[in-house]
Amino acid sequence: MSTFRRRDLLASAAPALLVGAPAASADSRRPTAGRAGDCGDGGELRTPLEAIVATRAGRVRGFTRRGVHVFRGIPYGAPPVGALRFAPPQAVAPWDGVRPTLAYGPVCPQPARDWSHPEMAFIADWNDGHPGEGCLTLNVWTPQPGRDGGLPVIVWLHGGGFTTGSAHELPAYEGSRLAARGAVVIGVNHRLGVFGYLDLSAHGAALAHSGNAGMLDLVLALRWVQDNARAFGGDPSRVTIIGQSGGGAKVSTLLAMPEARGLAHRGVVMSGSYATTKDPQVAQRAARELFTVLGLADGDVTALRAVPAARLVEAGREAQARAGAVGVGWGPVGDGALFPADAWTRAAPPAARDVPLMVGNVRDEFRLSTMVFDEAKLQDAAVRTWGATRAPEMLAVLGREYPDASPTDRAGVIGGLPLFRGALEQCLLKDAQGGAPAYRYWFTYAPPLLDGRMGVPHCADIAYFFDNCAACDQQTGNSPEANALAARASGALLAFAASGDPGFAGAPWPAFTAAGGSTMVFDRKSSVLAYPAARLVDPLRTG
Repeated sequence: MSTFRRRDLLASAAPALLVGAPAASADSRRPTAGRAGDCGDGGELRTPLEAIVATRAGRVRGFTRRGVHVFRGIPYGAPPVGALRFAPPQAVAPWDGVRPTLAYGPVCPQPARDWSHPEMAFIADWNDGHPGEGCLTLNVWTPQPGRDGGLPVIVWLHGGGFTTGSAHELPAYEGSRLAARGAVVIGVNHRLGVFGYLDLSAHGAALAHSGNAGMLDLVLALRWVQDNARAFGGDPSRVTIIGQSGGGAKVSTLLAMPEARGLAHRGVVMSGSYATTKDPQVAQRAARELFTVLGLADGDVTALRAVPAARLVEAGREAQARAGAVGVGWGPVGDGALFPADAWTRAAPPAARDVPLMVGNVRDEFRLSTMVFDEAKLQDAAVRTWGATRAPEMLAVLGREYPDASPTDRAGVIGGLPLFRGALEQCLLKDAQGGAPAYRYWFTYAPPLLDGRMGVPHCADIAYFFDNCAACDQQTGNSPEANALAARASGALLAFAASGDPGFAGAPWPAFTAAGGSTMVFDRKSSVLAYPAARLVDPLRTG
């Protein structure tokens, strides 16, 4: 995988574009991947007695909608508050009686988003939820709780880097449609930002892994899945972890952690192929600055645990700025123990050897609906990406690849190239490892929304893989064309979760190899191509 980091994406790709911006199987348990739109028994919502499941910690009661059982806000860990703030996660305490799990749990406290631009708010249709440190909860969608435990399990890890986001922030994350077609779908919340990745290892053995507490939360969640999947109808030997952007980076991180080995059996990385580990020296400098910003003695962890959550969020941002770590952001610390420092940079990690991987990204990534480019701005973006010497040649290649595309569309393609490169290089590393296969995709479908300015931005593919075109009609248009694409993308995900191979009846998907470069291109007419747009990315890999 590319050695560039998240800050490089934001420092090179995004600014360059913001210049003008304000299957069939012998296994009978395999889901019927082509049954898009089949959500069960109509639209009725019920709260029946049979919507009660006994977990290891106690019984939970959800509800049913269109024949799918839904459980929201199930605790998988003890609230990490008080003395547990910054500590490794602890198992949730058992409870008596039946716990209602009807509403989403709190999201980890985080910086507020700016939704002042109406078009961006329209596309995202975001639900920021309510903040709270007791955020170690998960949401489950299942068609058959308490049956034979034979369904594949799909565990969703949300985006937002390692600082923002939640398991229910976008309507695309809703798991009912995948569940109705034969899967148990689980979305996970965990600690973020200063709560999950503050490196206090200099202040005692009990805090040795505080810089990776957020990742340990996810390990605990996957252990919860192993313990409870069968109660919800799932197969604990077929667990797929999938995430987009920061969620994809979390997938890569988990697959590199010896602590998580054996807890996930397939991985899907969507627009998240970038190195995530933070240098321990930088992480510890940010921690020292945090004590200074708060006016606390360096190492006074007791006082730090008493700081109100909202104040800690703001102090964390200031501390990162003072430590020169803003571009790096919060995230896993490369301590060489929980997470090997060089994982996915020079080689695929040993822990990922036997795990099939599906990796890809969308065409435009950092494009916003407000971006409008003319030829001059396009040329400037090309110079920022390839340098003044290579830019004319690469613009000519871009024109041949997209002869009918506007300057705005071509600029969008340029903005997607860093993550395009990252996905390619992660697949190359996985292939070189010689273990389980990698499958590469590129999502290039642009719905005709907002006068054609929407393009294929970051997050655009999630709704299609989750078969949620209707729930995300402000992003997909919910047209017959979009739904046909969703049937194919979601069918591939269901097939991959079931067998480790995303091909299904009528839609084969060859594994990626360095020799062949097979890549599934999802568009109005999806097809497998060998190294699509290779001439655009090669100068980035060699330059």
